[in-house]
Amino acid sequence: MEDLRAFDHTEDGMDARTETVRDRNWKGQGVEQAMISGGQRGVRSRTGRPTARDVAREAGVSPTAVSFVLTGTHPEKVSAATRKRVLEAVERLGYRPNRVARSLRTHRTGAIGVLLTDIKHPLLARTVSGIQQVARQYGYHVVLHNTSFNPEAEREALQFLADLLVDGIIFVSTSTWGDDSVLLEWTQTPLVLINRALSESIPVPSSLPRVRVDYRAGAKEAVLHLVEQGCRRIAYVGAVLTGPGASLAATERYGGYRDALAEAGLPYLPELVHISSSSRPGWDDGAEAVERFLAYGFDGLYAVNDYAAAGAIGRLLRGGLRVPQDVAVVGNDNTEVASHHSPQITSVDPNWEEAGAVALRLLQSMLDGKEKACESTRGASGEAGTTRDGASTGRDGVVAVRPKLVVRESSRRVG
Repeated sequence: MEDLRAFDHTEDGMDARTETVRDRNWKGQGVEQAMISGGQRGVRSRTGRPTARDVAREAGVSPTAVSFVLTGTHPEKVSAATRKRVLEAVERLGYRPNRVARSLRTHRTGAIGVLLTDIKHPLLARTVSGIQQVARQYGYHVVLHNTSFNPEAEREALQFLADLLVDGIIFVSTSTWGDDSVLLEWTQTPLVLINRALSESIPVPSSLPRVRVDYRAGAKEAVLHLVEQGCRRIAYVGAVLTGPGASLAATERYGGYRDALAEAGLPYLPELVHISSSSRPGWDDGAEAVERFLAYGFDGLYAVNDYAAAGAIGRLLRGGLRVPQDVAVVGNDNTEVASHHSPQITSVDPNWEEAGAVALRLLQSMLDGKEKACESTRGASGEAGTTRDGASTGRDGVVAVRPKLVVRESSRRVG
């Protein structure tokens, strides 16, 4: 048996001596029950529910060894043989961890709340996937809540999650519009924001960690790619820029488009810019924009999403133009539309999975009680740097995740 007695504590918070006294008392009262399962003899607790100590007896190891196996902590202290015996004992006894007892001991519930502004948004699902992948590594369960861009719903959701005693909250937003003051009411609960553009009029604490996708850099890379392909009159199809439907992605991508034109020395042509009234331009928006652009002539097009890019390509092909030879096209979000379209669409992948993963690591850093929430993603100097995830941390403490340009047939003219 591995000697882990120096660390020996049961999962429900009782030390070994307390457990021994309890067992002796129960035996004297005739309470202890025998259980035959799979040909093995085990011992159940007074409640009839097997405990970590029952698993330890069944496996012939210390309760601490059981704890290390089930929590994944200190793997170097548990041999492969011990791990195998513990897991087999867990299976035979039907053991399930007592989460309530564990939360009383650790002051954590093992639950993370995730607020979404729009649960129907396809990219948010990818963000949640990134959060959950890392959450599983830390043993967390994720509780989702949709707010539908409603500030009052945000407040209610935050209250609900606080009542559940979640260990922390990640707020994933696609909108630049909202009541930022509601966020400050919950600073007592560890909170990380993803893609929330905060008002300058609100005194946001510097300790509030924020993660954002660098949409502007991604858009600039996309347009400069078109320039490299020989395009000189580059059109833009964008989403609504102001009001409740405005998104951080729309405003940043429009800014990146203009940045790239300026860097390449190309003129900004208003007649080649179509700003939709929708927060999610679709096929019709792309087709309508091309219909208007054709009167002015253009050889490149950058769209705020893949749907608008697909609509633009369809209208170009129906008009007898070739893609990319006559007009090269780039979309955004790297959806299935881009990879399954004909021709396949070059698209900017916003890397939302990584944004979710970075946010969960920041939250874990806060929960671990580190002095700075972003300490694990900063350089040694605490100033701007690059994280292990390829994201960059600015001097304002915001961690920026860099999008990736996925080049396909719709824009590849050379190389």
